[in-house]
Amino acid sequence: MGDATIAGLERWAEAYIERLAPAAQRRLLRVIAAELHRRNQRRMQAQKGPDGIPWAPRKAQRPRHKNGRFAGVIRRGAMMRKLRRNARFTLRIARTAKIGWFGRDGGIARIQHEGGRQRLQWGEANYPARELLALPAADLRAMRALLLDTLKEKR
Repeated sequence: MGDATIAGLERWAEAYIERLAPAAQRRLLRVIAAELHRRNQRRMQAQKGPDGIPWAPRKAQRPRHKNGRFAGVIRRGAMMRKLRRNARFTLRIARTAKIGWFGRDGGIARIQHEGGRQRLQWGEANYPARELLALPAADLRAMRALLLDTLKEKR
């Protein structure tokens, strides 16, 4: 989703990180990735983009009637409830940390993140762009502080 990677978070820290044992590097990646994961989940729960601007609201829905009966659901709750769950919004840590959605969830998240059209069973839906995953300046500062605290502990 975002172009920034955790490995490229700070160039000056690379020398310190490379001195750590591989297990310590993975622990450090996990701590930083988990914090970034939490921050993005909170932002999604608040229904705001990384810049603090609220997402475009849901399009007003009309109830569909079929043979005089109500047929459908009018959604009024928060958007992206299922996408922000830990089971779907995942961390993958190996040599690098990957935060995001994978598989079918990744396709849904991409359409929501970038905006665009999606074919559905009953037609087509047009979604406005709602930035789900990003690395704003406030998160970079928090990651830098977390990195420094972790490196101080290792000394």
